[in-house]
Amino acid sequence: MNHPLIEQILSGSGLLYVVLALLVLAALLVRGLSNDAHVRRRCLFLIGLLVLFALLEITLAWIPEESAGFVTRPDGGRAPGLVPHPAYQVVSVALLIIGLLALLLLAMITVVDFLLVRRLHFEIPNILRDATVFTFFFVGVLLILYYRTDLDVTGLFTTSAVISVVIGLALQDTLGNIFSGLALQTERSFNVGDWVRFGDREGVVADISWRATKLRTRENDLVIIPNNVISKDTLVNYSAPTRIHAVREHVGVHYRHPPADVIAALAEAADQTEGVLKRPLVDIRTLQFGDFSITYEVKYWIKDYADVEDIKNAFMTRVWYAFSRRAIEIPFPIRNLYLHQVTPETERARAEADDERIYQYLRRVELFDALSQEEVRGLASRARIEKFYAGETVLTQGALGDSLYIIDQGLVEVIVSHDGRSERLAQLGPRAFFGEMALLTGAERSATVIALKPTHFFVIDREAFRNTLEGNPRIAERISETLAQRERQREATLAALHEAASRSVDEEKSQILSKIRDFFGFREMEET
Repeated sequence: MNHPLIEQILSGSGLLYVVLALLVLAALLVRGLSNDAHVRRRCLFLIGLLVLFALLEITLAWIPEESAGFVTRPDGGRAPGLVPHPAYQVVSVALLIIGLLALLLLAMITVVDFLLVRRLHFEIPNILRDATVFTFFFVGVLLILYYRTDLDVTGLFTTSAVISVVIGLALQDTLGNIFSGLALQTERSFNVGDWVRFGDREGVVADISWRATKLRTRENDLVIIPNNVISKDTLVNYSAPTRIHAVREHVGVHYRHPPADVIAALAEAADQTEGVLKRPLVDIRTLQFGDFSITYEVKYWIKDYADVEDIKNAFMTRVWYAFSRRAIEIPFPIRNLYLHQVTPETERARAEADDERIYQYLRRVELFDALSQEEVRGLASRARIEKFYAGETVLTQGALGDSLYIIDQGLVEVIVSHDGRSERLAQLGPRAFFGEMALLTGAERSATVIALKPTHFFVIDREAFRNTLEGNPRIAERISETLAQRERQREATLAALHEAASRSVDEEKSQILSKIRDFFGFREMEET
């Protein structure tokens, strides 16, 4: 068959070389701009085919189309004449086959990769793409051989069927992998980028080929699993039907703690853990009464399974701090013996050492300058220790409270919100204190305080301070003066957020003193 287009291609016109050059440049441009490894490989393969096509075209121009030989006469005899040159015939067939493959690859890049996948977001499995190209290529090669050569194509079909049976018997496992991969891609059980588990292997799908699927584990190792193994094993896709994933954590707590208190502490830890979604809500259940503890199950949701290890770590760390602040005990297993000798003298010495350390902090706090040493020591003995992890909220603006916080170690940030805006007021370190207005007047928290590092506090609440105030009611006036000075400083800092009218220090002192008397019930204190 001498089709005009085929004859024009074989003739090697100048326009053909221009088209080849433009296709090579386009393929180089696409390869440089694309981030898809498969597209980049196809472009590189296409460039190689186009270069080979041009070389064959140049070679064909140097080979004569016909050469001297013998032709068959109508009567069956042979006579001298011109016959197709064997080299020309071989090179022309190779040229057409290379051109066919380049054309199919060009169609794959333009139609599938850019039009369907990139523009219309219609994903087609790589195995299905390759199977389509192979089918068209096989049919095209047979047509080229049928029309451009004297080969018996019908005989090729018969021969290929026998060869197929032999190859099929010899390559059962390989063919099993191929068909399993095709089935997996057709069913869309998972895609590249999904987090999956095959049996005991977990990782993100890095690539899916004809023979195997590649997983990249959390240790950054590449695991190659044959497709027929995957098709026979249990598959768990953590990224389907959506990437939102539920995580379950089990925590054991001592029997002495009421479930309501434990659930509140676990809910607080989950609420302050970055990466735990607010919706769906965290679900906390009393799961089991064990040998030595009550087991609680916490079910929370995360956005992407890729972050599960980091979020688990953050959540369990915050659980420890939340339990520590509430004195909730995580018990030792009863099968382990935890022996230590504690005498009343040892306990007393330990308590005195703690009280002395707290006393040394309190005596340097400006708020308690009006107290005697004995009063400060009494206050230190009634203080407690609370611990917060980095990122946890210590106080929330607008919440009710009755406790003063003194920083033992760590760092916190003070944030004030007004009219939808937030202002970072200060960062406080060891020996700084806050919450004095809530301690002495029961006022709402005037700012939000967040721990920037793991931070330990000495905490003094209303009942602890009541005993001190009952012993010396007159110190309320001096404390109110200190509070008035601090309140004026805070208002000056907040001037950029609101335009509240400024009051004099005496007016501020008078109002604070009145609130202290009302809060502690000392309405009959005499002013000096």
